[in-house]
Amino acid sequence: MKRREAPAGAGADGDERLDRGTLPRRLLQRRGPIAAGEIAVCTGLTTASVTALVDRLERRSFVRRLPDPTDRRRVLVEVTEHAVARFAELLGSTARSLGDLYDTYTVAQLEVVVDFLTRNAERLRGETANLQAEG
Repeated sequence: MKRREAPAGAGADGDERLDRGTLPRRLLQRRGPIAAGEIAVCTGLTTASVTALVDRLERRSFVRRLPDPTDRRRVLVEVTEHAVARFAELLGSTARSLGDLYDTYTVAQLEVVVDFLTRNAERLRGETANLQAEG
């Protein structure tokens, strides 16, 4: 099947969609090294849960902690090459089948899907913040 033009946000070669993974991995890859507190905000996990998660991932060589070059008090979390390779190995067929599904849509259709998902994610973050504020 011939590939359609890549949707907005895809890499120049159009294959960015082939490197999908879990939310934390994608978050860390998109943003680069990030503080645990920022991971907590982006995922809705408590800072204690994120610390425990990072400890587990670090023991398995999926992430590493780095000193923050701009703030000595902070530690950043970074995805390792081992994690990227392992996720590619585990999720390769899933990524390929998702790519095949993408190929059945036009760029315009995918842009509508991206718009919907983006706006819905923003809506859900707002609803989550409201629920957290209510206690």
